[in-house]
Amino acid sequence: MIYFAYGSNLHLEQMSRRCPDSIPVAQAILRDYKMVYRRGVATIEPSKGDKVYGALYIISDSDLEALDRYEGCPTLYYRQKIKVEARGIGEQEVIAYFMHTKYKFSPPRGGYYEIIEEGYRNWELPVEHLATTLPQEEII
Repeated sequence: MIYFAYGSNLHLEQMSRRCPDSIPVAQAILRDYKMVYRRGVATIEPSKGDKVYGALYIISDSDLEALDRYEGCPTLYYRQKIKVEARGIGEQEVIAYFMHTKYKFSPPRGGYYEIIEEGYRNWELPVEHLATTLPQEEII
């Protein structure tokens, strides 16, 4: 199956430890969504005209189980299928994790944003766009 990573799982080294069977595939964009932070970690929510940069991995069933544990699925996050535009491949149906909206917005936890930033660099995604995901008071 194909998994869309948009937060800390963009970090290639972290993802290879967490999901040892995973295969990095391509950069991807999820349109009409934005990345926000709830409980200090990233999630994605519908937002007309916005976009979320991320990456696709092919994952095994055991990787999916590991991701479910890591993401606290189904209590903290739930997963669902969405369509993304993959660089060099086109539109793909993938799975992604969404945090339940009952959790409050908050800035990223210490060190967490830097892991995502490194993941953006791993995938050569536009780091300047990542800065726009921070709550306004966090932008320096």
